[in-house]
Amino acid sequence: ILMEIALNNDLPVSVRSSAVEILSKKQAPELVDLLVEMLGDPTSRDKVNEFALNVMGDLSEERMIMALLEAYQLGRNKYYSLLTTVMNGLDNFENPKIKSVYKEIANTEDFPSTLRLKAFKGLIRFSDDPETADEIIELLIDPDNYVYYQEIITVLKDSGIYNDYQDKLRMAAFKAMKKDSTPFGMENE
Repeated sequence: ILMEIALNNDLPVSVRSSAVEILSKKQAPELVDLLVEMLGDPTSRDKVNEFALNVMGDLSEERMIMALLEAYQLGRNKYYSLLTTVMNGLDNFENPKIKSVYKEIANTEDFPSTLRLKAFKGLIRFSDDPETADEIIELLIDPDNYVYYQEIITVLKDSGIYNDYQDKLRMAAFKAMKKDSTPFGMENE
């Protein structure tokens, strides 16, 4: 009966949540089977993810945890794919307002390197704004971002502005090297 209540879309969410909460406290294996099955259905996956995370609490059923991790991974991959598609579409726009989107992506370390590089290239399109190129070069001060050095150099050269920024690039490289060689825990001294 509780599972039927949990599945009934006509009932208020609070009632359905209470049914799932009762089932989860009893650690009913049927609930895990039900949620794993629902996670496999694309039409209910997103709602089940949110629902399960809010209600399941400390349920330590391995299959449930693995299903949630798989659903998370799939959702993240879809998000990155959608973001790539959106960024490809932005290539045709010259509106300076989209710089903030590129800046955010370029500065977010959690994004895949391909997306961040695409953001760097998108920012360079606005090279008539010296602040934009400066912001890209400032990213190189962080030693972790130094993996993008060659790509940024290539983008600057392709844009025809590399010669104007050679000194700033050298200074960014120096600061990154200095940060990288600072003993652990001594960064702020």
